[in-house]
Amino acid sequence: MGTGRSDGSTMLGTRTARLPDCRPLLADPDDLTLAFQPIVDLAAATVAGYEALARFPGSAGPDVWFAAAAEAGIAAELEALALHKALAVVPALPPDTFLTVNVSPHLLGSAPVQDALATRPGLQRVVVELTEHTPVHDLAALRRQTDELRARGALIALDDAGSGYSGLQQLAVLRPQVVKLDRALVSDADTDPVRVALAEMLGEFAGRIDAWLLAEGIETAAELAAFVQLGVPLAQGWLLGRPGPDFAPLAPETADVVRAQIARARMTDSVARLLRPVRQVTLGEDTPGVPPAVLLGGQGEPLGLLLADPRTAEHYTAPVSLRVHPTTDIGEALQRALTRPPPSASTPCCAPTPSATCSGSCASRTSRPPSGRTAERPRPRSSPRRPVAPPLFRQGVHMKTFACGDVIPGCGARFTAADEDGIFAQVAGHAAADHGVTDITPELVQAVRDRIVAA
Repeated sequence: MGTGRSDGSTMLGTRTARLPDCRPLLADPDDLTLAFQPIVDLAAATVAGYEALARFPGSAGPDVWFAAAAEAGIAAELEALALHKALAVVPALPPDTFLTVNVSPHLLGSAPVQDALATRPGLQRVVVELTEHTPVHDLAALRRQTDELRARGALIALDDAGSGYSGLQQLAVLRPQVVKLDRALVSDADTDPVRVALAEMLGEFAGRIDAWLLAEGIETAAELAAFVQLGVPLAQGWLLGRPGPDFAPLAPETADVVRAQIARARMTDSVARLLRPVRQVTLGEDTPGVPPAVLLGGQGEPLGLLLADPRTAEHYTAPVSLRVHPTTDIGEALQRALTRPPPSASTPCCAPTPSATCSGSCASRTSRPPSGRTAERPRPRSSPRRPVAPPLFRQGVHMKTFACGDVIPGCGARFTAADEDGIFAQVAGHAAADHGVTDITPELVQAVRDRIVAA
């Protein structure tokens, strides 16, 4: 159960005289209530889970009450009360959703918190979120405690990753299944490339430890667009749904906003992003003086490309052995290009569109100039893994892994995806960009598939 703070500040330094007396709450537990904020699966545009947020009487915010409890020496008791109330509503969760409950790491091993966690024999559909507002001095003990929660069915989340005490060491030691981006990295991310770069780094790290990244504090459509574009799978914030007393579904208009952003992101990840219009010439006509140009057959089909060697400016033609639709995923197009039989694997591909029959941008990255030197291949931009929805709320999905070095000498990468095709697309792209492998033979394809294992 989160504190529901709005400014990210704490009140631990405030004098006790200015803090409310929270001891009556323990005598009358009904004064503490809960609100539930939706956590959205961005790929499906549906609610994946809810975060339980503590609410208190009066005008003072939750941070004030928890700070008062800490100064009064009953912080564990107050957290245990909120935790007990949150766990009591787990049976009422909608199908295929989870409930996130917040616990201070330094209080996780306390008797009151342990007693509250023991009220449910199994913790399936529960995500225990560790809120890092104080330093953790014994990470080994905290790891043992979180392992015990995992054994009972819970998932572990780490709050405010990228700030404060949630350092890379804690991520490495605790291996959470959910990593929540700090609000400071989410706010105005659409206009700040530094925040995007940090989020991207944490997304890459989360993917390496098989965790799901969650962007919290999404308040604008521009922020949502930035994190959808990064491939962040989970998000929460006022734009997606405000805390309420019930487990509310995603509002239809909000779902439409999410779907629209997903559609834009998919276009960005498709071949359409690489297209540029070029001239079209029917085969047999006079060749235009300045490449590039598409050479068309009698039915208007693309047969080849007229290109120029960037070093010598010499004109040459290259056949087109692969045509893809502009909406084709870049990884899929690359896989198809690299798995063509030789010598077609090094020839251009073409993406016909209604306004321009073909694009030369793909050809310039795959063709071999007449000088014999292979054109330089751009390295793919590192981005967070696009994981499928967590198995907690998406039943039947089992991740698979593959160690690239098993079949490509010198390749130290490890790939993870929900299916073999997803892994193979990653392997093909990595092999081409980092190891110069342009001819992926059927034997190599089979070797990859033989070594893919369930995670």
